[in-house]
Amino acid sequence: MQARADILTRAERRGEMRFFLIGGRSLEAHGLVRFTKDVDFLVATNDIPVISKILADTGYEKSAETAIFSRWKHPSMMM
Repeated sequence: MQARADILTRAERRGEMRFFLIGGRSLEAHGLVRFTKDVDFLVATNDIPVISKILADTGYEKSAETAIFSRWKHPSMMM
């Protein structure tokens, strides 16, 4: 998972997209550990196509989508 996070971080540093880490994983930065397998991002609307391409290019598959939400899963993490 770290390699995938690095891909997103590099894209943000290049100015290709902006995102915020939210949810349980963001709490780890404040010393609060939650046992969660998912990662939640808040993404600017105009950056959705960029993050969608990055996720698809790294093997993620979109499993749900609404106007304000999408869920992506990687085959290696599906049971």
